[in-house]
Amino acid sequence: MENEYKIVSKDKLINIFAIIAIISATFFATTIALPAPDLWWQLSVGRYFHETGKILQENIFSYTSFNTPVIDHEWLAEILFYKLYLLSGLDLLYLLKSSILSVIFSLLYILIRKKYSPIICSASCILAIFTANFQLFSDVRPYLFTYLFFAITILSSEILFEKDSKYIFCLIPIVWLWANLHAGYMLFFAIALIYLFAKILEEEYSNFKLKAKLLSINKQKDIFIKTILEHKNLIITSIISFGLIFINPFGAKLALYPFSFSFSNDQFFKEHLTDWSVPDFLGQNLTFTIYLILIWIGILIYRKRLSIFNFLMLIAFSYLACSAVRHITLFAILSPIYTSIIISDLDKIINKIKDNYNVIAIFLTMIIFLFLASFRASNLNGEKMTLETELFPKYGVEFIKANKFKGNISHPYGWGGYLIWKLYPANPKEYRVFIDGRATVAYNEDIYRKALMIDFGSKYYEQYLNEYNVNLVLCSKYFSKYRTDGKNLCERLFENQNWYCLIETPTEFIFIRNNKENKEIIEKSKKGLLEYPELR
Repeated sequence: MENEYKIVSKDKLINIFAIIAIISATFFATTIALPAPDLWWQLSVGRYFHETGKILQENIFSYTSFNTPVIDHEWLAEILFYKLYLLSGLDLLYLLKSSILSVIFSLLYILIRKKYSPIICSASCILAIFTANFQLFSDVRPYLFTYLFFAITILSSEILFEKDSKYIFCLIPIVWLWANLHAGYMLFFAIALIYLFAKILEEEYSNFKLKAKLLSINKQKDIFIKTILEHKNLIITSIISFGLIFINPFGAKLALYPFSFSFSNDQFFKEHLTDWSVPDFLGQNLTFTIYLILIWIGILIYRKRLSIFNFLMLIAFSYLACSAVRHITLFAILSPIYTSIIISDLDKIINKIKDNYNVIAIFLTMIIFLFLASFRASNLNGEKMTLETELFPKYGVEFIKANKFKGNISHPYGWGGYLIWKLYPANPKEYRVFIDGRATVAYNEDIYRKALMIDFGSKYYEQYLNEYNVNLVLCSKYFSKYRTDGKNLCERLFENQNWYCLIETPTEFIFIRNNKENKEIIEKSKKGLLEYPELR
């Protein structure tokens, strides 16, 4: 009994060390500075609810798409973000982000720990953490909730689906929350369908092996009915969950939004929105490419250890990750299931090593990542992590507010949310934006295309500025690398006598239309009589 107690205690201890190591590795990998173009408008929408008590149903922030209906499929996340912001600013939001991602990989550890040693499981999870594309997709955004609920669904598929447990019904409110936090909720239904299809294939395969001939149609029907009956709780849960997602502030439009975007004819959105671009397999996403190839090689070698369900999941999420860069993170979340299978033979070597050495190995891993995470956490600053000063028009906004400039503003696509957050409360009628990050839900493809054509300094830029009666242009220095016909927007505006540069800040030039209405402002600028922000 004493020896058994020691073994159990040691096992618990090593699991604790492993989970702490995973949490620390996640914090280290995700507490990094990233531009936050979407967070600003999400906070603005949350602020609107806080101030009015209403869910935003129309686009009140833009002059190019004013009062058009908005299907805000992230409304609940935006309210939550703003409430947390009120409690403790951006720091709390970044803490929430890293905490959610830590929970995800801890759940994955618990899932695969049922079959493999702590060293195998922790190594698989930590490897996934550093291939999850967090250098691009670990900012504070509602897709964090899709990552979380995706992990919960994977866990459920291995534990609850198999036994068709009555606890599957607990997933119903989770799916409803998921649908109102982010449009990724369709992953639950996709995984449920893949699971049921896999079970039918398993039954057909076992019968085929027994009879060594093709199954009759009647036999296939019997297998289908048997599978349905054996997983009736999963099917009931899926049906009820799908019905309940129609209960939301936007009704069927929100529930069906994932379908409307996926099958939309607006190809310009899909081709130019960074999130939906195809991965740069041999460049920026080379790590993912190598990881994907190695997993597939390993799984083909150890294919007999893989269930049909897990094999179908690997195919599905490999395809998704290869089709859009944003899905690399989903693939990474799923990947520990496969890496643990591939390296599981190492357990034979690990089992020959004394238990004390295994504990020491996990303990040292924990200490290393705990130290690295603590170092990052000590420098945690939400203001700095958004890269506000480096990549957004912080001083330009102060300049506009100080001088109370009027008229429509043109700006880079990624700055719209920041301008809404900083300028909209001051004077709603004067400071509406050209466009913001809600491209697919608040703007049509034509407005998005024109915004990018202006950003990139195309030959049509002035035509679009005139079309929308733009008075101020915030020209990003960052976009200077994008040139059309050998020039960027800033160069074109400097050469154009119809525009006058009022100020240069670390991130942009601000131009004003050179006309009679602005003559006084331009004269003050030439004499240095405008109000200028202190650069700090």
